[in-house]
Formats: sequence, C-alpha cells, structure tokens
Amino acid sequence: MFVGVWLAWTAQAAPALEADRDWDVLQPGPLPAQMAQAADCRWERRSVKLSEVPLKRALFRRLAAQMKDEPPVRVLRETLARPVDPKDFARFVDDLCRALQRASPDGAGWTVPSGRARGHGILLHPREVYRDRAVPYAAKPGTRVRLDPVPDHRDLPRIEDGAPVGPAWARRYLEPESDGEKLKALQVENPPFARRVRALIRQLRAAGAVVYVESAVRSRHRGYLLYGSHWLGSARSEPEARARIAKLRAYNRKWGLLVPIEWNHPDGWEASVEQAALLADTYGVDYATVRGARRSLHYDGKAIDFVAVGLPRVLRLRAPDGTEATFRLDDPQESRDLSLTPQLVDWVEKHFRLRKLRRDYPHWSDPR
Repeated sequence: MFVGVWLAWTAQAAPALEADRDWDVLQPGPLPAQMAQAADCRWERRSVKLSEVPLKRALFRRLAAQMKDEPPVRVLRETLARPVDPKDFARFVDDLCRALQRASPDGAGWTVPSGRARGHGILLHPREVYRDRAVPYAAKPGTRVRLDPVPDHRDLPRIEDGAPVGPAWARRYLEPESDGEKLKALQVENPPFARRVRALIRQLRAAGAVVYVESAVRSRHRGYLLYGSHWLGSARSEPEARARIAKLRAYNRKWGLLVPIEWNHPDGWEASVEQAALLADTYGVDYATVRGARRSLHYDGKAIDFVAVGLPRVLRLRAPDGTEATFRLDDPQESRDLSLTPQLVDWVEKHFRLRKLRRDYPHWSDPR
C-alpha cells in the first residue's frame, strides 16, 4: 500500500522544464547583459536551486555587477562555486524565466541537482573535458529538465521483498550517512588509502573548497541496484527494457545476490523504466557499468566518490610523499573543480597515489 501511494505521489510531483535553445526572455548577447536581464525575472514566485545553489534576484544582480570588472566566466564559476557552462547556463536561466512567468506563486520549489545539471550540459561534463565531446543543453527537441527534488531515502516508505522497482529501494543496503562516517568505514577497510584521501580532503577544505563525500564502502547488493537502476532507467524501447530486465534477473542469480527486487513493474515496461530512472536519481548515479556492479572497488574499500568544487585561484598542496606544488587556477576558463582539472588530477594521481576514473565524475580509487 505504501509503495503504491509513493508511486502515485511521485507521478504527480515531478514538474519538468520545457528546454530549448531559443531565447524567450533573455536577449542573445554578452553574458553580463543576460545576467542583468535575469535579475528582472520573477524569482519570488518559486524557490529555485541549481546544484544546491539558490538562484535569486540578488544573485543575478551580483553577477552582473561583478562581470563589469572581471572575466564573466570566472565570476560565474567563483560565485556559484560550481563548474558552470556559461552558454548553457544562460539558456537554462532563460527557460526558467519563461516558466516563472506562468508559475503560481504558492507552488513547490524547483531543484536541479548536480547529476541532472551535468547530464543537461548546465555544468561541465567529464566528456567535455577529457574527450572533447560537447554536451549541449537541450540538444534534442522536446528535452525536459526535471525540477523535482531528489528524494531523501529517510523520507521514503519501507520496501517489502518482491516490491517493484522504485525510489524506495534506496532505503535498502544503506551506506553511512555523514562524510566522517564514510571515511571511518574506509579507514577500517583500507587504512593507507583512507589516510591519503583524508590528507587531500583536509587540505582542499582548508583552502576554501567545497568538499563532500558521496560514497565510499558499499555492499555488492547496493552496487547491483545502482547499476540496474541506471541501466534500466536509460532503456528507450519495450524490447530493450525487457532484455535488460532479463539480464538483471540473471545477474542477480549468477552473482549470488538474491536482491528481492522486481524489475518488471506491474504497470508495464514504461513504468519499469520510469521508476528505475527515479531510483537512479535518488542514488545520484549518472555513470555505471556491469563490470563495476560485479567487481566494484568500493566493495573492498579501494574506491571513493567525492566532489571538490569552488577551488581557490591559487591552490597549494603538500602530498604524503613530501612533494609540494602550487597551482594557479585564476584563468577564466578554469573549472575550479578538482575532478575536471587535468593538471591537478595528474599531479594528485602521482603524488597522493590515487587513480581517477575520468569517465566517472566523482570516482577515485587505490591503484595498488
């Protein structure tokens, strides 16, 4: 009963932004002028967050004012402390302004978390940095950007064995809650790796960066659900969905997991795909492979997912091997994001003895 209520509530509370590459409210032109125009949008009608950063009238006024004296892209990335893609951000804001004109003033807030924002090109994507492949905003006609908040597993109903796929499955096979608890679990499993990661995180935070740990040690059951939800949630046809469901059932048996989930939703294949995507969104996963699901380094404390954004203009680091280095990140085109700064990634890999999986935005591992 609780599952049915949750699914119905989810279907009703998933607002989406109609995304396109037209200019409807903002005028095409320089970024400072567009930020000044954005300040006149009706932000009082809804609370809006992008990657946990509130978008408000005062923010756009501040951006426009600072861009008069500083490089606009640097101002944007420093102020939001996020690796914003300026052109796609402006198009996203234009669509928000259009939607706010029609929005009722008493509705629920809108939010676009980091994973969604990367997928839509609003934040830089690893493919753009490491493979020189564009991830343009609203690349396809009919693109919709979901605006509902990511569910908190603590607010979801308990799930019973045999229940169909849906976000409430995120309540099973939990990881520790806080950064400290996640790092403590990593310390228990792999002390040398945990010490090197802690040393890096401590210095980044001392330099003023925003750092948080997404995941460290996880169970194989959770890894299976992460992969399964992401893979099934991206199916585009009934044959594809049914083939993936069959494969996921086979993996569950073959790997000896016996996770009691029903991937085949009783409302049909489209509901299976939709609910799997909701589960993946609840986990915050936007990259997963079958190899990782079967033999992830997370299972043995040999990997960690963490984010470090808002890096300072000048970053000084001292590695466990005694090597010191100073990195100038004041160029306007710098992402100010550890995972998206190749020179930093290369140096950290060598001197902190970590390995970065460049395709997987937050993933670092123990190279031993």
